[in-house]
Amino acid sequence: MQAARILTYSSKKQMNPDLSKRFQMWFSDPFEWLRHKKNLPEERQVSFDGGFVAMSMGCMLCERYFRAKTNTEKPLERGESKKKKNKGYNERFKREAAKELGISKSKFDIFWAVYRHGIQHQGMPRKVYRKYAGRTITYRSLMSENNTHTPEQEIDGDIIWIKISPWKFTKRMIELFERDSAALESGFHHAFADIFQK
Repeated sequence: MQAARILTYSSKKQMNPDLSKRFQMWFSDPFEWLRHKKNLPEERQVSFDGGFVAMSMGCMLCERYFRAKTNTEKPLERGESKKKKNKGYNERFKREAAKELGISKSKFDIFWAVYRHGIQHQGMPRKVYRKYAGRTITYRSLMSENNTHTPEQEIDGDIIWIKISPWKFTKRMIELFERDSAALESGFHHAFADIFQK
C-alpha cells in the first residue's frame, strides 16, 4: 500500500481572521464537539458517535478543498462540458484528492461513490456493485476509529470493504483548510453565514 502523501499549499497572503473565525465556527468547533461528546448525558455518550455526521462534513470539505485547488468550483454550463478544453473538468479534483490520500484515482472513485454519493444523496453509505470477469463485486463501507484517514480496501470474498476513520478523514480535511488561506478564501466564495443568538 502506498503511503499517504501530505500536500501543503502555502500562501504568502495572511489568513483573513474573519474567514478563519467563521470556518472554525462552522466546521472545526462542531467537529470537536461531536468527536469528544461534550455536554451529553453520560448514558448517551456510550452509544453516540457522530462519525456519520463527521464523514458527511469530511466529504463536503474534501470536495470544496480540491475543487478550489484545481479551479473547478463552478459548474459548467450544459454545452461547456462537451468542449474539448473542458474534458475531464469534474475529474480534476478527484485526481488531486486521490494523490493527497495516496490512492489511485479508481480507488478514490469507488470510495467517493460509496461514501460521498451514498451519504449526501441517500442518507447512508451505499453499496456499489461492479462486474469483473463474470463476478459481481460489492463495495461496502466500514467506518471505525481504528482505520486511517485514507480509504483502504479489504477483500472478503465478493465483498470489498472500504475502510476509513470518519474522524481522521475529516480532521485531515479541516487541517488542509486551516493551513491554506488561499483555499479557505477561494473554497468558500459564498459568504459564511453569521449565527445570531437572541
